[in-house]
Amino acid sequence: MLFLISLGVNPLQDLTLSGLEAIDACDKLYLETYTSPLPVSFQEFKSFLEAKLARELLLIAVDRSFIENQSSTIIEEALTSNVGVLVVGDALTATTHYALVLEANSKNVDVKVIHSTSIFNVIARIGLDIYKFGRTTTLVTPKPGFNPESPFKVIKKNLEAGLHSLVLLDPESLTVLEALKQLKNHLGNDLQDKLIIACSRLSWSDETIIAQTLNVLLRSKIVTELEKPSCIVVPGALSDFEREAISQWLF
Repeated sequence: MLFLISLGVNPLQDLTLSGLEAIDACDKLYLETYTSPLPVSFQEFKSFLEAKLARELLLIAVDRSFIENQSSTIIEEALTSNVGVLVVGDALTATTHYALVLEANSKNVDVKVIHSTSIFNVIARIGLDIYKFGRTTTLVTPKPGFNPESPFKVIKKNLEAGLHSLVLLDPESLTVLEALKQLKNHLGNDLQDKLIIACSRLSWSDETIIAQTLNVLLRSKIVTELEKPSCIVVPGALSDFEREAISQWLF
């Protein structure tokens, strides 16, 4: 059987009883390390799980390319044993992981999915109406021959519709400051005088949420101290309630 086990936004607190039971049922476990970082080191997290279950685990850290390119290995192993893929956040918010489900189905491998918290529900923490979020987009670090314009088109389209934009940041390399600079370069006129909300480590013990105009954020030392995982929210049309809710994050 293949288990897709969601660890939650903060695995040390959000891992469910169902998740622990699934981990305990597995002969082999893969920890996907790309989607979002752990709050502790790999070894510390492995020790955390082993202490909870009072047994040793065969836990292997793998990157996104392994999940995408070596998925057949995982599925083959799941034909004869219980194999788990652990994902920070919720396992099915990324198409990469759902592809595992489809491949397992094609090979007649049973699949069990354990859900948990993800950025798509904990973002409600900032106080914006979750029903007024438009399409989510991701900002990446520009590289030679790779500097996509699509994220800025998504944000602009959401703004035109009065919708909020949840902007995820490439977890490997992009900082909040670098992401804000991209917004300034591409959407400076559209975002002039609008409040932008920057979030760091939502649901972690050192969670930080700040709100200010783009120009003020770019000059702020606080922004340079925001650690991963992080995201940015570009609000659309605000109700009086939402305006009051996000005012608590002003500095």
